[in-house]
Amino acid sequence: RFLSDDLLAAADPALSDASAETVAEAARRASLDLLSRFRQNPEIAARLHHALGKVFVARGEYAEARRQFALSSQALERANPGTAATAAMAFEVVIAEAMANDEAGPARAVARLEQATARHGQPEQLPFPGNQLAFQARGLVAMSARNQPEAALAAFSSAAR
Repeated sequence: RFLSDDLLAAADPALSDASAETVAEAARRASLDLLSRFRQNPEIAARLHHALGKVFVARGEYAEARRQFALSSQALERANPGTAATAAMAFEVVIAEAMANDEAGPARAVARLEQATARHGQPEQLPFPGNQLAFQARGLVAMSARNQPEAALAAFSSAAR
């Protein structure tokens, strides 16, 4: 019902007075009440926010992607604190921060990487896909915030294994 009623119906001029609303705008608006709507099923809310976050990364809208990933993390922590899924999401937030097109993005990525690593462990200790995402996050931080191409290459090589 989220997809049909909240997201896609918003773009239908027969059902909505917002006929000029784009699907991205509809997704942004529909995501506002996911946590409350799926209060009894936070894993569903987490998956929906995660999917929306990936859409916004693909669109280059990193601020919105970060917001969606953060909401997904909150929902996952409520549902299953300390699991591999929460670790993977924490490193996806780092990746979105490192890719942000603003001056504060790299500094936020460093802080988030340090927090995620302290909470969830080193990439070598994590199960897939958390380890792969952690290595990608480490590589992006090495490139975007620390200007360390050798460290970035090592991290990306580890992610590819």
